[in-house]
Amino acid sequence: MKKKKKVLLIVLSVFPGIPVLIALIFIVLIAFKNEDAKFVTANFIDLEQIEGITKFRSCYGHNAGRIINNDEPASSLKNYVNAKSKQALGEGVRINIYAPFDGFIFGGYSNEGSVHDRHIFLAPNFSGWAMAYDHIDPLPKVKFGHRFSAGDLLGYGKLNPDHPEDAGSFDVEMGFVPQIDIGVDSVFNHMTDGVLKEFADYGITPENIIVSREEREANPCECHEDGGSDCRFYPEHTYPDQAIRAEVIE
Repeated sequence: MKKKKKVLLIVLSVFPGIPVLIALIFIVLIAFKNEDAKFVTANFIDLEQIEGITKFRSCYGHNAGRIINNDEPASSLKNYVNAKSKQALGEGVRINIYAPFDGFIFGGYSNEGSVHDRHIFLAPNFSGWAMAYDHIDPLPKVKFGHRFSAGDLLGYGKLNPDHPEDAGSFDVEMGFVPQIDIGVDSVFNHMTDGVLKEFADYGITPENIIVSREEREANPCECHEDGGSDCRFYPEHTYPDQAIRAEVIE
């Protein structure tokens, strides 16, 4: 107890303007983070709406790695979630995105200024972990400070004007707070058994949706020559790294 009080005094002396409550929250997040926590207690998608989910460390899309201390080989350290077509789902139906746990929104920004294409950061209460939804069209109330419960509707997948037949898509990443490091792990490593079973019913498991670091190093992703650190992967790598419904295509 004395050690915790000492840490609190140090934080308040360095950051005298931070309210005590915020200081305490950050201390808890840093000190008590569980690396193996199973905090995803609700499915964040309707699986019957989904055409496919890409693998963690896939060669799908572009190189998306960690922000801090990134020594990973080039790959996509997130999962792209792609919906079925509008024809399959029905005109006007969009891919629903739900809260995966009880928590709050602690950040976000718009992509190219669009209110219908945002990146939002979610934190489960007092865990030290964070989750990011990229390219989401959020409900108006889903903004900084908004509190939610597991299973609450948060928004919809972004519609792509280049593919008007699609019902939307989005990406999901895992990270830490308060440094907001993204791409640190797969969301499938932090699901409760009940949520994992829902995915398993569609043939998707941690074993077939996560590419190991060793496998990716042995089979590196190929980038376009002019892509730089955020390079785009060649199209032929797209489909072998996507888990389609009840089948994982290798």
